[in-house]
Amino acid sequence: MPLTHDLEEAKMQNEILADGMLKAPQVLLGEDYGRLEAIVVILGVICQKKQSSPETLDKLAVIIANLSQN
Repeated sequence: MPLTHDLEEAKMQNEILADGMLKAPQVLLGEDYGRLEAIVVILGVICQKKQSSPETLDKLAVIIANLSQN
């Protein structure tokens, strides 16, 4: 992650990541938020409009807001 060469596959995988972060962020972030930095970097890259659908971008906005509150 992030996928950069296959934009169609990237859109699907980014949607899966966004859904996972909304449903169970602790699983992806790891114990004591050990993978937080890596996830934030990935989220920054996939926020590019080419790599994510508008629906995924909406989910990413919620995820980023949630992360900033914690």
